Amino acid sequence: MTDGFVSVGKISDFQPNQAPTDITPIVQKVAPTAVPRMLTRFSDAVDGSPLFASVASTCTHRGCPILTGDGVWGSTDKPIYESATHIITCPCHNSQFDAGVGQVVRGPARIPLLPFATEIRNGEVYVAISASAASPLSLIHRAGYNLRAAFGGTVFPGTGNKYLVDFGAFVVELFFENDGTLTYTGVRRDGSRGQSETVTIETTYLRDFLFMVTWQESDKTSVVHIEDYDQYVIHTNITNPDQSFVKYRGTFNLIR
Repeated sequence: MTDGFVSVGKISDFQPNQAPTDITPIVQKVAPTAVPRMLTRFSDAVDGSPLFASVASTCTHRGCPILTGDGVWGSTDKPIYESATHIITCPCHNSQFDAGVGQVVRGPARIPLLPFATEIRNGEVYVAISASAASPLSLIHRAGYNLRAAFGGTVFPGTGNKYLVDFGAFVVELFFENDGTLTYTGVRRDGSRGQSETVTIETTYLRDFLFMVTWQESDKTSVVHIEDYDQYVIHTNITNPDQSFVKYRGTFNLIR
């Protein structure tokens, strides 16, 4: 244990986009009363850096072990996990959580899972023993950047920043050049860049750190984003030129 963190294995012990791993025995070997938890490795960042997150593994609805179930309310031979959306489902009553931040995606659970900070040190993955108030996937918090202190919650935090957003079906880089201009660029899984366009946007404050961002693209595609800068989640609603409608949910990280 170092500075309240525990090594749970080498980076190579965990493969990207696999189901979360139960690291409770490793953590409790050092801290017997530590909260049960899981560790998930997501797609590596564009620069090749591995991305990990750890959240509690006990459902906040009825206390079922999310990775296995309890054998009474429900059970599963392997975690019910969707790597494209980062959603893990509790087999007991089908509550769903974001494995990256612990947020409730679908009830009956109402309380999010506790997040635990993760760090990479000398090729090993370290997980904090105590819960963190920060979003595990947020590079902003990893770097010690305080959104609340800087913006107070009511000013759009995206201005001047670049974010990498993983919607599962696709990955996109968003660069908010100023309050009214966004450049979006498709990013392939191998890190290469695809189509890019600069659009005029309108941002609307909904509540602290929650904003609606809207724009229309050159081919008349209309996009509405609900961007949560507290949980680092974006819901995108896209109306195509032929009036067909699609929507996706993704998580995002600051890259500049």
